[in-house]
Amino acid sequence: MSQPPTLAVRRRSLFGAAAAAAGVAAVVGGTTAASAAPSKPHPGSLPRDLVRAFGAPGTETAAGFRWWWPHGAVDPVEVAREVDQVADAGFGILEVADVTHSLRARNIEIDLERHGWGSPSWIAGVKAALERGAKRDVRIDITVGPSWPAAVPTITPDDDAACTELVHGRADVAGGATYDAVLPEPVVAPEPAATRRHLVAVQAHRVVAQTAALTTVDADSWVDLTDRVRDDRLTWTAPEGGTWVLLAMWRRGSAQEPEAGPHTNPRSWVVDHFSAAGSRAVVDLWEDRVLDKEMRRLLGKAGGYLFEDSLEIETEATIWTPRMLEEFRERAGYDLRPWLPVVLEVHEKYQFAVEGVRLNQVRDDFNQVLSDLYRDHHLLPLQRFARSLGMGLRVQPYGLETDTVEHSALLDVPETESLGFKNLDDYRVMAGGRDLAGNTVLSCEAACYFGAAYNTTWDRALQTLNSIFAAGVNSAVLHGFAYADAPGVTWPGFAAFSPYYNGAIGYGEAWGPRTPQWRHMPDVAAYLARTQLVLQTGVPKYDVVFLRQKGWASTGIGPHWITNNGTPVGWSHSFATAALLDLPLATVRDGVLAPDGPAYKAMVVAPDKLRSQELTIELAAARRLVELGRAGLPVVLLGDWTQARPVGLSDDAAVAEVRRLVAQVAALRTTRTVAAETEIGAALADLGVTPDVRHATSTVMHVRRVVGDTDLYYLANAKHAENRRLSRVTQDVWLTSTRGDAVPYLLDAWTGAITPIAAYERQGRQVRVQVDLHPGQSTVVALGAPHPGDRTPAVVAATGDVRRDDRGLLLRATAPGRHTATLTGGRQVATTVRRVHAPVEPASWDLVVEDWQPGASATETVRPLRRVTLSTLAPWSKIPGLEDVSGVGRYRTVVELDESWTSEDGAVLELGEVNDTFRVTVNGHALPACDVLDTTVDLGHALRAGRNVIEVEVTSTLINRLRTVTPEVYGVATRQDYGLVGPVRLVPYVERKLTT
Repeated sequence: MSQPPTLAVRRRSLFGAAAAAAGVAAVVGGTTAASAAPSKPHPGSLPRDLVRAFGAPGTETAAGFRWWWPHGAVDPVEVAREVDQVADAGFGILEVADVTHSLRARNIEIDLERHGWGSPSWIAGVKAALERGAKRDVRIDITVGPSWPAAVPTITPDDDAACTELVHGRADVAGGATYDAVLPEPVVAPEPAATRRHLVAVQAHRVVAQTAALTTVDADSWVDLTDRVRDDRLTWTAPEGGTWVLLAMWRRGSAQEPEAGPHTNPRSWVVDHFSAAGSRAVVDLWEDRVLDKEMRRLLGKAGGYLFEDSLEIETEATIWTPRMLEEFRERAGYDLRPWLPVVLEVHEKYQFAVEGVRLNQVRDDFNQVLSDLYRDHHLLPLQRFARSLGMGLRVQPYGLETDTVEHSALLDVPETESLGFKNLDDYRVMAGGRDLAGNTVLSCEAACYFGAAYNTTWDRALQTLNSIFAAGVNSAVLHGFAYADAPGVTWPGFAAFSPYYNGAIGYGEAWGPRTPQWRHMPDVAAYLARTQLVLQTGVPKYDVVFLRQKGWASTGIGPHWITNNGTPVGWSHSFATAALLDLPLATVRDGVLAPDGPAYKAMVVAPDKLRSQELTIELAAARRLVELGRAGLPVVLLGDWTQARPVGLSDDAAVAEVRRLVAQVAALRTTRTVAAETEIGAALADLGVTPDVRHATSTVMHVRRVVGDTDLYYLANAKHAENRRLSRVTQDVWLTSTRGDAVPYLLDAWTGAITPIAAYERQGRQVRVQVDLHPGQSTVVALGAPHPGDRTPAVVAATGDVRRDDRGLLLRATAPGRHTATLTGGRQVATTVRRVHAPVEPASWDLVVEDWQPGASATETVRPLRRVTLSTLAPWSKIPGLEDVSGVGRYRTVVELDESWTSEDGAVLELGEVNDTFRVTVNGHALPACDVLDTTVDLGHALRAGRNVIEVEVTSTLINRLRTVTPEVYGVATRQDYGLVGPVRLVPYVERKLTT
């Protein structure tokens, strides 16, 4: 029988002289004992709800999928079957999404009159999904409209509810000359479906400079000519001197369709995301065509969130809305008309500048007004509508220069994406809004890679997921799960993005029973559910918050100092914008901002990295900063803030006010001003601000969450950006505890085991453990109350690996000799191991491979068996007859152990290279789930004297087979190396109980 899970303590020699003197700490890896059944947690030592859910996670914290449908061409029976497939695999979310790029790439058309989004067949499919989801406890989310951005078939581009643009025509007029003609036509031609336009303004400006790309005009030369226009004609004589530019500006529909449209008949058009008319059109569509009594009932039972993808408002001109001028005057406090040239764009390039004016001032005001209109007229109305249905609103609120941080605070669930985000700070930007609002979930459209259809490995996906979890994400919506079939598709079935428009391999994986890896998905799903459970428990805590002038997301631009200098040694950080400082949690107590929330110990105010290091701050933020500083919040100012200016267009009085306020902040005893970002760390130290986590420079990152008096630490060997390479990290990590007597526990998210850590050091509220993490790997350490009555001492030094289970302390030796362990207080215990069996390298393997191939239909797979005996392990692509095989391989070997093998003997199985997921069976007993990122598996005491059968089951992607089945799409792909590649070694050990 295998033993309960244990936690290794490495030999003293691995710690170095200083560590040996101070005492060793436990080595905490992602999967310390894959062979072990989950141990019985110590009742009362950790929160009972957490212990119970961690052992048997449900769907509440499970990951999920984008569920790609071929419009409404779905069968309710198949829909229900797919809900079952996802539930059986351990996932808990399905988001119904109309995505059909692959059909367009193949020129396959579906009858949209019968099967478009919102059609009776689509509604029947949604009802089937909700009905089954309610029975299987799978949350069903639904996009707010066909594809993205939000669109409806009930408007045309000429309607006020449709997405609009501001276009301009120009004519150059010499000073003293007369313009007498129709207005100049727009430089950007309209889309065919946009047939009307509305004149917004006609004006003239004196030109002071001109290049091929930019025209600069005199700030005081604006002439409003709008009232002189008659029947689109203007007669006007330019003042003497220089050249004047005449601008005619119209509002018209941009005729933007949702991504990969059409999805409906009649066509759907993107709504205006900045007016009440746009959101009203979305709600009206649902109420008129989608919602009936049964649908409302089902949404209340299984509906989770209405969802909208990223804010991809596309125009070759300037984004606009019908009431922009009125809204701008009310919100920004001045007339936009004289400054309109500054915001005019063509092909995403600004066309005009104003002499002597900081161009970003007006543009920042313009973007802020757009941001507020998006909030007030789109997000909030849709949120109210979703909540009226018993649902919430989940949105990717980025894509424009809007305050994503603020919007992340108001949404029920803000969502990020791993494809478009450039590094981990992009996620932290949105986590900042979530946390200061006191909300819990930050979702992510996860594990999407260009050209990765049918070749995404879980090694790659887990490295991505574990990294973004370290940046605040705690709910993964995987990209994605495809509906089984669609007209004209080929094996293995419908896939939303592959082939892509140009016939290339498309975005993302099409997970599901069609992929061999699905065989092991319950293991991955349980790991994700447990990890997300931890990351959704309690309240997150950070060291430092950076006040940003802009809340833009997906910029890849991180804060000063900390990303490159602080994070590698343990600092944690987040972001806030001015809007967040007015939230209820944003108060200071005992020098901490939001003590009942993210508990920032200090705020850093720095130049605007998104605007060429401008020293700007909003007037309201400056006032609030004075209040927070006076309440005791430590503040670090970077740069010469005596030259600060307000964000946006401002007068001299506002400039003076901002400088006066910042001067007050600078004068506080809890403020430090530094000239260079390299000095921020020293300034924080001078203020007495220290990080919750400390370690030597590495790629280890963490999330700390506190529930009651228990601290949960998620630790990951994480990559800051997707293209970064990682190495294995083994190092000491100091963790801060809420309790003075806290002891560490290991929470193994792969097995559900919770085990007291045998070796650690505590100095006050600091607890030292050691982590051993492969690239991308993660682990969870909890610091909680000691178990009542547990007097097992901590180990501070040892000559072998010391572990702990329900029997007490165990010493594990891989070499014979006398082994000692030094306990807290200095007492030593010892044991002598007289022999340890030598490592064994299996001589041969019998391999049986299920060769997944097309069957009689696009959704049918046949799996003939291929058998081979291997004296040397190699990837399938190097084995004759298996070069193009994809599927599931079962490796079997026999190991003979002599009669000296006893109950004290155990072993680890070093598998070497394995591609992709794998499971291990010993003598017919399946071991618990294996961490894909760590191929060393603890067999515990599963081996016995005599004959032992070891089996390793390995799954692959489908790409090698698809290279031959559909070469016109997948033939360009390189063969992947599948299977058990090794080298494989069985490494025995002896395990002894230490008497303390």
